[in-house]
Parts: sequence; structure tokens; C-alpha cells
Amino acid sequence: MPNNNTTDTKQKKAAYLTTFMLSQDYIPAHWDWTDDEKTSLGICLNTANVIYNRLMNAGIPVKEAYAITHDKDEHEIWDEYQNKYITNFTSNHIHFMAKLEKGCTLTDLAGIIGVSENFIEKPKAGRYSYDNLLSYLIHIKYPSKYQYDPHDVVTICGTDYIKYYRENHRNWMHGRAERIAQEAKFRLIDIKMLIMNGEITLEELISDDKYTYIMCQHYGYIEKFWENYKKIIINREAKRLMDEEGLDKVSATIQAMSRYTD
Repeated sequence: MPNNNTTDTKQKKAAYLTTFMLSQDYIPAHWDWTDDEKTSLGICLNTANVIYNRLMNAGIPVKEAYAITHDKDEHEIWDEYQNKYITNFTSNHIHFMAKLEKGCTLTDLAGIIGVSENFIEKPKAGRYSYDNLLSYLIHIKYPSKYQYDPHDVVTICGTDYIKYYRENHRNWMHGRAERIAQEAKFRLIDIKMLIMNGEITLEELISDDKYTYIMCQHYGYIEKFWENYKKIIINREAKRLMDEEGLDKVSATIQAMSRYTD
């Protein structure tokens, strides 16, 4: 009797894609291209045209195709020496997305384009999957990411991207607002941990632009959390001063308070 799980896995792997997003840097070694094709790397339009031509020449007609270079993406990493998060920039890379006339397996698609399969994103299920790929090109729904100019997106074929942008701007901004609200919930947890670890103060939260939304929405809660945190560490420090340095309660409290002010 055949193993149904194995059959299902094979079917999933062999699923035919009619839309996809490719994300890859411009490092020549990462592209299985001819030397002549590799001369186009680093220039978004030229690179996208090579990808488009590879698909068309392989008998995979492309209905729509768009591309953009992301050269300002960044992410935060913890620096234990500076005792704070620092910003790192990712390497320049291209996002190329397409809608195909007919389906193609992920394996075949990767082979035709000349990249590893893991650099091709299969769209999530749902009626807005293609729309989400279009909006991701400029990060419009992702306020914490760099916002790219829609005019930087090159249209290889199909509807002009700027037309999609203008027609869908209201819906994309609505999606952005929903994501801001979702991210605020998680960021609230992060902020509490930053406060408890002594990595940020209330004044720093107020003055940092990236915390504007969450401070507007949860200022009272965060202020109360900050005040409670200060009371706890002041009491602990005062007790330490009394136990270790023999200060009376009033002196110990005053000294502890002087160490933990905004």
C-alpha cells in the first residue's frame, strides 16, 4: 500500500506556481548564468530582463512582471559590547515577481531562472496573495521597513506598476494600519523587557520616532510600568545600601532615588 504522506509531500513539491517572488542579491556566484548574462547584475532593469527572457525562452509565457532593487533594507541586532541594538544593512538585492500564463513547478522555475529554490517565494493561499506581493515590492504595508518609492519599481510587462499603486493605495494603507496595530502589541512586550533590562528610559521612548505610534496608543500604560519599575529598583537599591553600607532608610532612599531618575 502506498504511503499517503509521501505522496502528499511529492504533490506539494510538484505544485504548479502561476505567481512567485524571487529575492536574491547581485553576487554573480549566486546566479547560474552565462558570463554575458552576469554583466547585467547590479542593474535592476537589466537583471529583470534576463530573468524574463529566460522564462520566455523556456516556454513559460509571462503575463506580468515587476522588479525593484532593495538597497536600504535593515535589521537590528544586539551588540553586547555597546549594550544596545544596532542597525545592520542587508546586501543590495533584487525582488522580481511575476504572473505566468501557465503553471510551473518550483524546481523547474528555479532551474530556468538559475537560482536556488529557497530564493523563490511561493505566494500564500488567499485571494490577496498576488496583491500582497505587489505591495511588498515597496514595503507599503510594513511601516517598520524602509519605504521604497513606487516609481522605482520597473514594469517588465503587463499593467504599469504605478497604475496598480494608485488604484490600490487606499487598501494598502489600510493593510499598513492593521499591521501597525499588530506590531504594537508585540512591541509593547519588547518595550517592557527593555525597561526591565535597563536598556531604555521613558524619556528615550518619548523622543524616539520609531516608538511614536505605540507611545500615543499606550502612553499611560507604559508610563505606569516605568514608574512601577523605578519604585522596585529604588527600593531594592535602598535596601542594599542599608544592609551593606549601614545607611538609615531615609538616606538610603534618597541616595537610591538619585541614581534612578529619568
